[in-house]
Amino acid sequence: MLNQRLSLARRIASDINESERAADLMVCKIATLISGLSEARMATNVPASMGQDAFDNAGEAMALAMKLRSRLVAAHENLVTVRAQAGLGPYAIGDGSDCPPLPSEPTGEDKPLKLVSAA
Repeated sequence: MLNQRLSLARRIASDINESERAADLMVCKIATLISGLSEARMATNVPASMGQDAFDNAGEAMALAMKLRSRLVAAHENLVTVRAQAGLGPYAIGDGSDCPPLPSEPTGEDKPLKLVSAA
């Protein structure tokens, strides 16, 4: 039973980290698009009104991408609680950054595990 929970937790941890990375990439790509639209308009010296609908829609897409990213971060925080409810400890994968801490988790010097060396 514990092995099954650990296996599922690892898969979910991987999925949430991949989802967060995809959201970040989406934000970067939309920002590049918006920047490219502005650069193209200035380089061709066309009226600012030309393509305004595209600017508006790209801006809305950015706002939605930021909302999506925020929801994924909140889901990650929710999963930290679920992890604790399942009786599982922290599990680090991906970029090596810490998962969001639970309010009841030890912080600072009283953490039971400490990083010994960084590769």
